[in-house]
Amino acid sequence: MSTITGEVQCTQLLSQGLMASTVAEFKVIAEPKRAKERALEETRRVIDVFRYSIPALYSEDKKVAVGIAGEEISALRLLPILSSDGLKFSVESDRIGMLFPFTINHEMSQHFDRLGVQKLFDLLGKKYSSLTSFDKCLLNSIHWFASFTSQLEPENQVLNLLMSLESLLTPKENNPIGTAIAEGVAWLIGDDTRTRKQIKKRVQELYRIRSGVAHGGKKTVQKSAIEDLTSICGNVLANLIPRHSEFANQKTLLGWIEEQKLS
Repeated sequence: MSTITGEVQCTQLLSQGLMASTVAEFKVIAEPKRAKERALEETRRVIDVFRYSIPALYSEDKKVAVGIAGEEISALRLLPILSSDGLKFSVESDRIGMLFPFTINHEMSQHFDRLGVQKLFDLLGKKYSSLTSFDKCLLNSIHWFASFTSQLEPENQVLNLLMSLESLLTPKENNPIGTAIAEGVAWLIGDDTRTRKQIKKRVQELYRIRSGVAHGGKKTVQKSAIEDLTSICGNVLANLIPRHSEFANQKTLLGWIEEQKLS
């Protein structure tokens, strides 16, 4: 009898804690600890997809964020300021964390279609072993793009965004990686020769910033660099998601880009 009562109380406690929350359900046959690990892994993959959509749906000032309970917060931060002589004291405050919630409704679902969100969910619904090599590259690129949205330091944002591009466009030969990726991006999202040249030049500039960050040289990252790189990465992914079945692997994609350059 006491066991049944305990189960009922536990269920009631969980229900109260989950009210007004978005819940992820994952089913697996495993020990409790391993079940939790697997559930967190799979939930994070879904969260990656939502995070990928955030820059295209919300302005940066809204600080929209998505995460597992406890990972994303919104709080008022108080900063006491004391003069060196101890005679003056003041308190400054600012709001940290997300300011607006991530909303899912009918209007948002239309934007999801444009960004290929449902196609990504379809890929996540498959067994990993059944995914093509390119599908795995695409999901890895999504992961790095999603990781950028939770980074606070501009230097880390640059590294994450360029890792997203490298996951898809890193050449296998000894070609300069910055040039190869810049050309690949230009052919994927540029509509004409003039636009492609501009995109290539900008990506090469951004890659020089990355080199400065990675090798301990120049570390100043302008806001415009993050904005441009976010737009470039987002456009590359939005372009490739609906076409993912056209490419068996990364080599196939790089081959297609080479054909475009020679045509």
